[in-house]
Amino acid sequence: MVYSTKRLAHVFKALSNERRMVIIKLLAKDSRSVVDISSKLKISFKAGSFHLLKMEREGILEKERKGKFNYYKLTKSFKGSGIFRQISESG
Repeated sequence: MVYSTKRLAHVFKALSNERRMVIIKLLAKDSRSVVDISSKLKISFKAGSFHLLKMEREGILEKERKGKFNYYKLTKSFKGSGIFRQISESG
């Protein structure tokens, strides 16, 4: 997918946090709940929700309700992007 420069600027802004890139790596293979992501990152539920919402608003993530919890996963368009490949290949 090709992003416009304005859209790309918003995506980069949403990704300009190291924790958000770690979240992308966590979601590369499977969807996860806010509770699981927050636990893995050792941050509060509120902080985890903030990071996920920021990326959801920019079309990086999408959520699905399962029971009491929202599960987040990468959007197909983001997963097919060069940005995702760079993050997933980084150390």
